[in-house]
Amino acid sequence: MTTNTIRSLTSKATLFTIVIVLLSVAVLQAQNAQKVEAPAIKSQQAVAAIKAYEAAEAKAKADYEKAVATARTAAIKSLETAMAAATKAGNLEEAVAIKEKIAALKAEDAVQQARDQNRLITVTVQANQRWTKVGEVKKGQVLEITAPGNWAGCIPSVEHDADGITGQIKDNFQMGALTGKVGDKGKVFLVGKSSTYTVESDGILFLGPNDSKVEDNIGELQVTVMLKGIRR
Repeated sequence: MTTNTIRSLTSKATLFTIVIVLLSVAVLQAQNAQKVEAPAIKSQQAVAAIKAYEAAEAKAKADYEKAVATARTAAIKSLETAMAAATKAGNLEEAVAIKEKIAALKAEDAVQQARDQNRLITVTVQANQRWTKVGEVKKGQVLEITAPGNWAGCIPSVEHDADGITGQIKDNFQMGALTGKVGDKGKVFLVGKSSTYTVESDGILFLGPNDSKVEDNIGELQVTVMLKGIRR
């Protein structure tokens, strides 16, 4: 190989390297451009529209999962009948195949139940609304609830956290404290900034400020609820 040939190859290799570097830089710039945060949405109408969509989406997903679970249960029951018939007819190969399908469906069901029993919910609780619906809970589930931040309740000019206003008591809890209940007529329990609660009966979990007159309250809390498996 001549010196000129080596120089030519070296030059081409250098040019190729430069092209690769330039392309890499262009890709990084494009990725960074995509990471630029969109302006925050603040108008009341737009925020309400987004919340309505998110609520509808969550309900649709929950309804879908419930429908799938119902269909899976029905399928398992029908397959068990079919497996019994195949076994009785001496068609063992068919019976084994059906048994494997039943096992797969039961495994899916177990995974879904575990997901339902251990999930994280984030909800915005308004200070001017006595109760905010969170979601369905089951008897024996353990709720780990955290509520950082402040709001102004009872005395609008006095800002306080989810533990409420020190020294001002209403129904055994401090005024303005975050409280909860399961079901419309469920027993009210104290949540505060952080608490753990074992669900006593199936129903809908509600959260809200400990205040009989909420119309003049100001602010909101971003509350996180971790639903853990049923405690035996």
